[in-house]
Parts: sequence; structure tokens; C-alpha cells
Amino acid sequence: MNERERRTNFGQQIRLAMDAKGFSQSELARRMRAIGWAGYSQMTVSRILNYERSVPVEEWDDLARVLDISGVEISTDERLELQHLRGLVRSLEESLAHPILHRYRSTPTSHR
Repeated sequence: MNERERRTNFGQQIRLAMDAKGFSQSELARRMRAIGWAGYSQMTVSRILNYERSVPVEEWDDLARVLDISGVEISTDERLELQHLRGLVRSLEESLAHPILHRYRSTPTSHR
């Protein structure tokens, strides 16, 4: 499935869920803002529904939760890629928290 097909499929699922709940675009945007998606607007929802905006993986679960639908299906390859990226981020965070790195970061640089 290519990017355009993914956006179309996702937009259709969102539209059906909104219709079932009786949500307007503005109402969906308001509910997304209420759970922490600052700046989520009616235009954001419109762009998703019109297949003009892809939806980051992090946003998918929250949209599904707000609409009370099961999570949007993503391919196995996308899930593996997401798991890999999350692992890399965790490793980076752990590396940055290492005590030796703290010593170097907190030592002021002298300019003579």
C-alpha cells in the first residue's frame, strides 16, 4: 500500500467514525486539543479527511481513542520500523543519561 492509499484508507475510517459519533470536524479537533494535541484545528481534520495530510503514527492511537474505534491498522513493516525507532530513542536517552556524559556536559569550558 502506498502513501496515498494509506491516507485515503485512514481518512475514510476517520470519516465513518466521526459520522457514527455525530462529530463535526471542529468537535474532533476540540477533543484532540483536550488530550494534548495543542493547535489541532478543524483545518487539520479537514486535511486528513481530504487525504491532504498524512497522520504521524503517534497521532493515530489518540484519534482512535477519541473516536472510540480500534487502532488504525498499520502494516507489519511500519510496526517494525516504529519499534526500531523507539528502541533507538530509548538507547539515545540512556546514553545521554550516563554519569560520565553528565560530567562533561556540566564542566564549563574555559577560554583563555
